[in-house]
Amino acid sequence: MKYKGMQLGAMLAAMLILSMAFVPAVSAQGAQRLEDVSKGINSANVQAGIEKHFAEDSRGGEGILKNKKMAIDGENVYTKLEIDIPESGEYYVTAWVMGVNGQEKIQVYLDDEANPAGYLKISDNGWQSAQLQDKNTFNPISLFKGTHVFSFKSQDIPEIEFIRVAKQKDAAIISDTNYRNYINTLKAKSLPDNYRQLKNEDIVNAAMVLTSNPEGDYAYQLNMNFAYTYYRAFYFTSGQNVVFETRKSDPYASDPVMFLFSGSDPVNGGSWSNDDWGNGYQSKISVTIPNTGTYYLLLRSYSSSYPGTSDLYKDGSLYASNVALAGTNVYNGDISKTGTLNYFTAKLTGDSRLWLEDSSSWPGKIKGFNDDYSGSGDFYWGVASRVKQQFSPSINYALVSSYSSSNPTGTADLYMKLDNSDITSFFPNLKADDAIKSAPASDAYNCISWSGGRVDLGRYFWPPDPGNPWYDPNQLTAFDKFYGNNPSRYSGAMTYTRTGATVDNSVVDLWAVNGVYTHASVKKPGNDQPHGYDWESKPGGLMRTLHPRYALRGDDYGDVSNYYKQTGTYASGVSSQAIGGMTLEESIESGLTVIEKVELTEDEKAKQSNLIENIPKEVNNEFNTKYGLWKETWNDPNLLIHSNPRMYAQSKQYKDFLSYSKKHGKAIWPLLFQKYEQGDDFVKMAILDLTYTEHGSLLDEIRQESAKERYTAEGVYIAPSENANMMKYIKKLLELK
Repeated sequence: MKYKGMQLGAMLAAMLILSMAFVPAVSAQGAQRLEDVSKGINSANVQAGIEKHFAEDSRGGEGILKNKKMAIDGENVYTKLEIDIPESGEYYVTAWVMGVNGQEKIQVYLDDEANPAGYLKISDNGWQSAQLQDKNTFNPISLFKGTHVFSFKSQDIPEIEFIRVAKQKDAAIISDTNYRNYINTLKAKSLPDNYRQLKNEDIVNAAMVLTSNPEGDYAYQLNMNFAYTYYRAFYFTSGQNVVFETRKSDPYASDPVMFLFSGSDPVNGGSWSNDDWGNGYQSKISVTIPNTGTYYLLLRSYSSSYPGTSDLYKDGSLYASNVALAGTNVYNGDISKTGTLNYFTAKLTGDSRLWLEDSSSWPGKIKGFNDDYSGSGDFYWGVASRVKQQFSPSINYALVSSYSSSNPTGTADLYMKLDNSDITSFFPNLKADDAIKSAPASDAYNCISWSGGRVDLGRYFWPPDPGNPWYDPNQLTAFDKFYGNNPSRYSGAMTYTRTGATVDNSVVDLWAVNGVYTHASVKKPGNDQPHGYDWESKPGGLMRTLHPRYALRGDDYGDVSNYYKQTGTYASGVSSQAIGGMTLEESIESGLTVIEKVELTEDEKAKQSNLIENIPKEVNNEFNTKYGLWKETWNDPNLLIHSNPRMYAQSKQYKDFLSYSKKHGKAIWPLLFQKYEQGDDFVKMAILDLTYTEHGSLLDEIRQESAKERYTAEGVYIAPSENANMMKYIKKLLELK
């Protein structure tokens, strides 16, 4: 066969690749209506009809897999697959294909050729490696350097997972070992004798892992396993009656749940589901198709804990044998939220697909799904899945399965029901599609405390402050002490270090602008909390947000200046030497940590009140007036993103208030103490500015004592806090009065 020249159709295909689309093969008599059937990917997630975008995929052999889509040409259905060929030559071609009962071959077309390049010989009604043959002979074909489009034609939509090309015949063969081992394992599975009781009591159904995520309002599972479960696309015409049913010699040996739904619009275009309408635990769906188009059939096991196999029948005839019943189904219905929400997989090994079941019935209907997400943001999702959509009724379950039958298992983090974040107006480089909310706006903690796993330290927690337990005259050393557990942040807290930390192994990034520290962001596995698809930040008083690593660059935060990596060690209390990897909440709940709290005694409160009563009324009034003017500046929206409290002491109003306070000296100290005790955290700056020069040694002693790791009589670690130190300092200053 001669090298294929760069004809018009191929040239157009290569040009359109730039926009992630390519020209479908057409017959010599002219193209019939071409209908993109790859809209089974959520419409918001489709780029020019791409059904699959291969990311750094080595399965193409000596070729580089690009994209896969499907198209309809009259009565013919095509699966079309792009592959880059690095150099011209003779190549053997094989495909990983799903055969169906009664199917003998699938015709294969190359680029815009009118005649087939050969055919795939089908030997089984399941997944298999099939060689591109010509007259029953596995021969190579000539391919020029560049991008080629292989089109596979069949009466049903051909299920081609990938193709492989190689100049040597043996190198082109696709191994079926992984799939055969996987299916054989599933075939050997059976349900326990008490399964009916377990099912009736809903014990075998999927379990939900709700966040132990501080302040968060979403659901997640980390490091979850997922596996391939049977699915495929069909093209049906309006009014067509279709019946799908699972059957098994022992109908109680597996428990499939069946879904059928419109690939282009599962919300409005039709979605059906069934559990146990067939014989035994088997499932069955019989429907009249409302609209011409693509529909997906999906099977999963009722319980992720009890996978298996079954035979699939279509319209009364065997269609496929020993189809996989698996997938990981996760319940998230306890979280009730409205609006556009995000569901996604992250931190993958393998290649995930995400399917969402609504709460309309049991089982729910599939109303959203995605394979490889590609949105309008800067983050590259690769083969991770994401659905960003509003659903009514709400989504109850998220099913994660493997795209690949040839590599049928994987792991992923799963996130469900996350709102979009509203912080993009503060960060010009953060795209709306990339900004996902992980917790509401709060003054209870900030970026530094969250990156260290503490959520009780206040919005203006800052290690370089003199009252801070981790204070050091060198600001960077103060951060080193905080992240390095010197003193421990809490029992079980991760220990981080700058020593040996690089851009590649960092889990905490410290930011600075013009040498001034501004912010910290964190990623998995930092502080043993979930951190989304890439990095996470709690910017000042704004909502906690998932974002691409450098998306917060700008005038306010500058850029990443320092890296912290895990040391592999954890802060441990004397009550336990094996508590590494705990969150603060888990450490507190386990009785290993208590947060130090300090309050004024009744006598101290009385003394403070008496001192305030002795302040002349006009002085008190003027104090409150100037204080109020300063406090109004706290609401400046431009300050909301800052965690460093000193950013709130740059205004003329603060300087005016401080000058007035200095004029009246110690007499007005009790007013400052009272404001701090009532929760106005910023007052600590005025207290320090007015007292530290003369009485700072008192605070230094308090801080040095708090830096010693202290425990209760029962051996519970007393976690230090700046608030406790400041309250002790106020007590000392009251004694001076």
